Amino acid sequence: MNNRGKNKTIFMGLAIAINLVGGFIALSLKLPIYLDTIGTILVSILFGPISGAIVGGLSATVNGITFDPISLYFIPVQLVLGIST
Repeated sequence: MNNRGKNKTIFMGLAIAINLVGGFIALSLKLPIYLDTIGTILVSILFGPISGAIVGGLSATVNGITFDPISLYFIPVQLVLGIST
């Protein structure tokens, strides 16, 4: 794997972490804002729609498994957001 691929993979992992932290903050404080999409939007802008969809899908899945089961229903929304950004 070249250096660009490593950087992309590391940034995608960081974006998933940003989505998880943002989702946890929004859920804990009952904020009516989607803070769990920040990492998806960043990756979509920097690396393209496929990478954004991957980050959105993975972060919604992990978010749903760990602390917010309702976010599993929003996996298609994250995928469309990643593709359309």
